[in-house]
Amino acid sequence: MSSVCFNSGWTNREHVSDLFLVGYDGVGRTVKYSQNGIVLHTTTGVPAGLKTWMHGCFRSVGAKVRNLQSGPLPEMRFPAKCSVAGPMLLLANNDPPGRYLDDPFGYPKSWDERMTEAVYRMLRSAGFDGIRLQVNPGPWLEAKANGDDARLDYLDSHLDQAVYGATARGFGVMLAIFYTGFLGLTAQSALQGLGTEGWENHKWLMARWANRYKTVSPERFAPETFNEPPLPSSFPADWANDLQPDLYLLLRDIMPDHTIVLTPDRWSDKWRLTEWDLSDKPYNVNTIIDIHPFLPSVFAQQGYIYTQYKHLGPLHRRLQFPPNPAQRALVEADYIERATAAGESPETIANVLQDLAYYFELPQDELWLETIFDDVAAWCAAQGIAPARIIVGEWGIVRDNGGFPLTDPPIPGSQGADLYSAMRYLAAYKAALIRFGCRWALIHLDTLDYGITDALDHFIGKIRPELLLAIQPHHHILKWKVAA
Repeated sequence: MSSVCFNSGWTNREHVSDLFLVGYDGVGRTVKYSQNGIVLHTTTGVPAGLKTWMHGCFRSVGAKVRNLQSGPLPEMRFPAKCSVAGPMLLLANNDPPGRYLDDPFGYPKSWDERMTEAVYRMLRSAGFDGIRLQVNPGPWLEAKANGDDARLDYLDSHLDQAVYGATARGFGVMLAIFYTGFLGLTAQSALQGLGTEGWENHKWLMARWANRYKTVSPERFAPETFNEPPLPSSFPADWANDLQPDLYLLLRDIMPDHTIVLTPDRWSDKWRLTEWDLSDKPYNVNTIIDIHPFLPSVFAQQGYIYTQYKHLGPLHRRLQFPPNPAQRALVEADYIERATAAGESPETIANVLQDLAYYFELPQDELWLETIFDDVAAWCAAQGIAPARIIVGEWGIVRDNGGFPLTDPPIPGSQGADLYSAMRYLAAYKAALIRFGCRWALIHLDTLDYGITDALDHFIGKIRPELLLAIQPHHHILKWKVAA
């Protein structure tokens, strides 16, 4: 057993608990958090280069915390600042015969079977105070179309396990509808315009859930208007000026005291947010705005089968972070070979090569990441919005996974970043979040393609201490004031 201690340099001691312990069973590793620093115990030892980098990283991040503004914002009721996106079971995973599962959260275990008391304790000890739940609306809309009230009640009872299970244990819950595209139910189908069937169905379900959970404390529950409205060119309606204000007024009427989470389109894009003008919108200060900047995308999403970067990231050609110029030629040549063999279009290949050029030439390293929220901070100042009203609701990196080989057709797995690069990237991104002073929700606790645990089976594993050391949920402070 060896150990190494890093003095993290934090001066806001009231935000750091005296001692937290996260176990890593079966491997013999633990991470201890204390006011005097961070101690990593490992049976395998820590490479000297990793020690040097981690020590410098935490000293750097700590120095940026000292002058952050803090204070109360009584108008905003939802306090969670360090959340984690819920596990995969909330996506109502597809059943091969072409129907929804009887239990929309059971793939194959129910919510309570996976989110055990031990998992909640693990999250609390790790420093998370919120859970972002993404729920496929398909089973509810199918039951509504069939006039099956008993089925609706049954579905609601399963959602209750998640919402009440988390809130009863002191976690804040952000609840968002997530259209997966199964059985043709796409996000675009809900965004055809005011008064259309798809939009009215979306409002119906949001209102159903708002009425169901309006008795939950505003400090524990916040509905989100949509999970990642897609490219505005892919649907005819105006999300920012028509649809979202329409839904907000409906939810605000039902839940006058709850925080409502808003989001821009183009998949909750931060640049779309900076185009917003809130002066003529009905939103009050009891709102949070959710953005999902996976940056740089070519690194964070390498190997992810649902992006144009799916042909990046085989074991011998993983992109490293920070960018390593020595691997550029090999990465590009390997990508071209694999993408061409898979039949990718010349346009897609050119786009990815351009992104690789940006990655290596700018370069998109720690210093580059440090500035990724500067444009959002400027927009907040212009709109009079505190950074604490922004949540980066999805950030993280793809991890290795085996896919779903038994589905029809089989779903292939992905290969994400190596562990050393993952730690450096997550720590650098976390430093940018601290510098900006917003909330965040890491993606994910445990899913097929993203996650911070050591499990890829039907049960949630232990949080990997190396990744927890990089993100440090306890060490996070919000900016409640608008920058001058």
